[in-house]
Amino acid sequence: MALVIKNNITAFDSSIFLKFDSIPRENDLREMIKDCCSKHHDESGGQRPNIALALLRQQIKLRVKNNSDVANALREFVITFSQSEIEGLFSLARPAFDEMQYEILRYYEDFESFIDFFDPSLIKDKSKLEAFLIDLLTDIWGEANWFELIRHLISIKSKKTEEIVANTIKDVERFRGNLAEDYFRINFYEDVFHLCKKHDYKDAMAVLFNELGSYYFYANGIYTESLPNSKDDTMFWHGSYAKDFEAGYFSEFKEAFSKDKKYEYSINFNKAWFSGNAKTQEMIETIEKHNSKIKDEHYEGFLEFGRLHNISENDFVNHFYHHLFSNEGFSRMSQDYQVQFLESIQEFIESLIADDVEIPLDMAYEILSKEYLKGLHPMIYGTIGDHNKDPIALMKRIVLAIYLGEEYKDYSKLLIGQINQLGAKEKGYFKEMFLTQGAGIRSTGVMNRFYLDSVDD
Repeated sequence: MALVIKNNITAFDSSIFLKFDSIPRENDLREMIKDCCSKHHDESGGQRPNIALALLRQQIKLRVKNNSDVANALREFVITFSQSEIEGLFSLARPAFDEMQYEILRYYEDFESFIDFFDPSLIKDKSKLEAFLIDLLTDIWGEANWFELIRHLISIKSKKTEEIVANTIKDVERFRGNLAEDYFRINFYEDVFHLCKKHDYKDAMAVLFNELGSYYFYANGIYTESLPNSKDDTMFWHGSYAKDFEAGYFSEFKEAFSKDKKYEYSINFNKAWFSGNAKTQEMIETIEKHNSKIKDEHYEGFLEFGRLHNISENDFVNHFYHHLFSNEGFSRMSQDYQVQFLESIQEFIESLIADDVEIPLDMAYEILSKEYLKGLHPMIYGTIGDHNKDPIALMKRIVLAIYLGEEYKDYSKLLIGQINQLGAKEKGYFKEMFLTQGAGIRSTGVMNRFYLDSVDD
């Protein structure tokens, strides 16, 4: 690839790149730059742009910082270039690096060294500088590099910057890798919001809120919690942007509920986000019915305690507590489901008792720690036995009291009084409950349960 400048030809010369390709260390590179400054101090038919780019490439390969003596020496070399050579340098950069298959646009440190080398003050024709920067956009890999390039476009007052920002907001998937995930996408939206606000990019801001509306519809609720949903938040859509957010959300709604499609997930939704027009009200009603149905289907899975009979003994307790809601989560259930849930779990516990299945302490704790299951508490304590007559029942009482943060001193005194009369079985149980790491009062799992706090989980 060649660029004709003032009847001279600046072309990629691979032999020059290969000449410097084996420079092993930073000190060697610094000496090579000094040597080049001495030998190539005059314009020489397009040779110096190739030399400068080859030295820059080696600086990047050796991970030499862009504020180092090497980088400064290289800049001093380039300052001696004629404007014809400078234009050749800018025009040759991309094809030269592409030809050598060196991905300068992939990693931030590499790109930072590359872009800082092309000081805007070097080139007088700003239209060529703008073209150089915009040409880099298509292959920008990471969002940090993109923001760096946008800052350079802003610094030269490019009139195309806002359009580029708006187009990138609509094509956020272009950032291959992590940014496709919700967490990184949200960071991008927040950063680009502040960029648009700082530079008063109204058109790009409208595009951003349209995309946010679309994103809010389907995104995981865990991630949308960090995005603004209140007028007290500086990033909250307001004024003219409210209609853009609503339009984005509505377009996603139409797609999800289009003919022959069935949306299978709960939808992020808040009435306060929308205006009261008829089209929006119809959408709200549809989403409320849809989410209600999803909740019902979600609850149904927690009514089937009977299937736990077929689970292995090792997994029994874990599967059981995954069926339970926290007190708060249970309170969010409809009255009908609360009744069904309580009936289902009571029938399950009664079936265990009827089959003479011992209820593990971990499982007993799961039930006793739930206020909404207080109707089952007497039944659970009944399965333990009489603590006044059975030392093992007494030990179970102590362990459960410790789990629940209840008073257990009277139980302990009673056990101490019986300690010398314990048989081999009782002594073994005592050791397991009070002395064994990971069991009894030393259980690491019981007090660290993660309960289903919301029906939307």
